[in-house]
Amino acid sequence: MQIITVQEFNHQARGKYNKAVSEFEFGEGGFPYLPMYTFNLQNGEEMTNGFVATDGRKHCYGTNKKQATSSFNS
Repeated sequence: MQIITVQEFNHQARGKYNKAVSEFEFGEGGFPYLPMYTFNLQNGEEMTNGFVATDGRKHCYGTNKKQATSSFNS
């Protein structure tokens, strides 16, 4: 498990999103949707405060490192 800032996570997620868009082929499923890759506020803006605990497959947000780790382990 790795703990990173939500800004770093969203930066990495945008890279994965851009790759998915470039590899997208019409007729083969839905078009990638950026908010499915990033952590966002209710108004749609990307979060700028907090931390994400991740193992590459599971991602859990917390306002601090302890909360992110606790969410990941539960």
